Amino acid sequence: KLSGLFTILDDVCKTPHATDANYARQIYRAHSGDDNGNDTKNERFHASQRQQSQDKFAVHHFAGKVEYTMEGFIEKNRDSMPKETVDLLSNSTNAFVRSLVNHLSVDRAAGGGKDASTAATASRQALTVSGLFRQQLRDLRVKLEST
Repeated sequence: KLSGLFTILDDVCKTPHATDANYARQIYRAHSGDDNGNDTKNERFHASQRQQSQDKFAVHHFAGKVEYTMEGFIEKNRDSMPKETVDLLSNSTNAFVRSLVNHLSVDRAAGGGKDASTAATASRQALTVSGLFRQQLRDLRVKLEST
């Protein structure tokens, strides 16, 4: 089974000394067929030898093919609030401020409970940008399927 681009991005971000080049190698290995980007394992992914030499890839979206450059992927994906900020906001006396932290965090406790103890735990486990995006997509899909 293929790992998605966002899943691979999150996995690479968890490793010490993660770089955009490491991410590029991982997605090329997971999604490209041969060294020229032909016979790809994923028909929506393309990375020719030229693109790979420039740390680029293309995705065939609904509206057409879009080329991406790897530069800055790791840094942008780690764009999160410092732990001290999360702690400060989650301990606010203002309910609205506390709710903001919950929207920027994921509850990784079993069952996704929303009680005070799991909400506090969730607020300290900030998502990466791609993780937050995937969570929002899952939530949207659940809403669409329920209508």
